[in-house]
Amino acid sequence: MSGIYIIAGQSNANNIAEEMAAELRARDPGCTVLTVADAGAPLTWGRGGDTDWYQRNDLPKDLLDALDTALRRDGSAHLEGIIWVQGEADTLACARSSLYAERAEALFDRIEAHLHDGFAGRDAAFYDFDVATLQLSGYAPAAARDAWSTIIGEQQALAAADDRVQLLNVDLVAAQAGIRPGAMFVDALHYSQALVNALVTATADSLLSGTAAAAARVTMGTDGDDVFTPVRMPSATGSHSPEIPPLAFAGFGGDDTYTVLSPRTLVIEAAGGGADLIRAHSSYDMSLWAPQVEALTVIGRAGRHITGNALGNQLTGNAGRDWIAGAAGADTVFGGGGNDTLRGGYGADRLAGGNGRDRLWGDAGNDTLLGGAGNDTLVGGNGTDFLNGGNGDDLLRGGWGADRFYHDGTAAAGCDRIADYNGDQHDVLIFRDSSASVGDFDLRVTSVPGAGNAAIAEVQIIDTRSGEPVWTLTDGAAQDHLWLQIGGQTYDLLA
Repeated sequence: MSGIYIIAGQSNANNIAEEMAAELRARDPGCTVLTVADAGAPLTWGRGGDTDWYQRNDLPKDLLDALDTALRRDGSAHLEGIIWVQGEADTLACARSSLYAERAEALFDRIEAHLHDGFAGRDAAFYDFDVATLQLSGYAPAAARDAWSTIIGEQQALAAADDRVQLLNVDLVAAQAGIRPGAMFVDALHYSQALVNALVTATADSLLSGTAAAAARVTMGTDGDDVFTPVRMPSATGSHSPEIPPLAFAGFGGDDTYTVLSPRTLVIEAAGGGADLIRAHSSYDMSLWAPQVEALTVIGRAGRHITGNALGNQLTGNAGRDWIAGAAGADTVFGGGGNDTLRGGYGADRLAGGNGRDRLWGDAGNDTLLGGAGNDTLVGGNGTDFLNGGNGDDLLRGGWGADRFYHDGTAAAGCDRIADYNGDQHDVLIFRDSSASVGDFDLRVTSVPGAGNAAIAEVQIIDTRSGEPVWTLTDGAAQDHLWLQIGGQTYDLLA
């Protein structure tokens, strides 16, 4: 039998129709592809003079008439599947959103009954068809509508109750294709070309292979404070298998907590929908898989690779050797134990290495870098940065801008080497012990093998009270000013 496929719904159904038809014909040669859709057509309410899916003699009748024509033209044909791309119009205030699943199931029942009534006596397979339903996206600009999450929940309930329905999570399809939220839509509602291409492939996979990979294991939350944890699937013996990571969580609103086991788990959150936290047992890229979540904590002992998103993130590592990058936004990044690598990215970031030999890069923005315990490397990058190596002999590089290099005055803080001190850029050395005076410091010319220009000597700044060096300035002998701040007062040690 040759297959018939019907692309049905609203304007996004028309949006994907051409590419969808080409994909289906390539995979199922000889098939017939029909499109029955109208921009803004609702399912749960009638539009009067405009067509809709609510009135029986409107778009539902158009679909049945087109199906009849195709079946009678080819006696071997059968309805293989429906691609249902609809729901946006039912998020409007005038819609009966809570009736969406009921109305959709009634529509599919009517199509099945029509096949039995009009084409009696066929094999059982003739009356079976699948419905690939594209779920509303949590990242559409229009997702702020009050009933948007209601329709997503109704679509989820429809798939759970109706064996014909395969639900495709649009956000998961986008993430799996590497499409970030900002590139998914061309306006408040309509798919971008990149998203269309990804959805066409996923939908064809779902209908023709029966995989429905983009719908499996999607855990839905509420508008309240939800705690999402992995599930344990019972085995045939009654015991429990290892935890199964869901492919996606949908939290909607509230202060939600997500336990993530896989680096490819999607977390769907509304913009500004509470203060949310991911507890990550794996490496994770929030910019792709959780673009609206604010915080992440690494769980376990193994080091992980973590990337933040465009929000001001709070990212916390564990005792392992973590690599954590804040990306855009004003981020707070804490490495914890282990020899960590932390990057701030864009924004005024605060990085704290914790214990271990850590490497901190502020990148762009006016950043605060705190090395903590251990011999750390701190690089400020562009901007006016604050660098505090903490305990240990640290390597500090301020980068471009008027940077501040802090020492707490204790023996544990060691002697920090500043690789690019520049008095002309108004870099300042800050000494915490306010009981000291400028006369307590002396300068010593020295040489550090492999540091800077071999023809220019280094300069050590000595606390004469202890006799110990506090800072070593690479190529310091070339400076015209050495600015030291004590108790809020700034002095030039070369004056």
